[in-house]
Amino acid sequence: MSKISDHIKGKSIRILFLIEPVTGINLQWLGIMIISSVLKKDGFEVEIVKANIEEVREKLRDGRPTIIGYSVPTYLAKFYLDFNKKIKTEFNVFS
Repeated sequence: MSKISDHIKGKSIRILFLIEPVTGINLQWLGIMIISSVLKKDGFEVEIVKANIEEVREKLRDGRPTIIGYSVPTYLAKFYLDFNKKIKTEFNVFS
């Protein structure tokens, strides 16, 4: 069985999972943690970052190939859609 990283030879792919910057609500991100663990075992660099425009910009400034992932509760769908549009207008990322 081939690994995911075997299909992306010579590229350092970074995966950023963005979580909402909402305070006062303790949400568990079990799905993101499981996916992150599997990807790390397969050799990917994985980070969990607050969905704060400045923090994400700082991570993306180096121009490395990046995939952005989200786990979105319904009540934050509009926030993430708008946030994703902002990021994609500034950076060449896959989301």
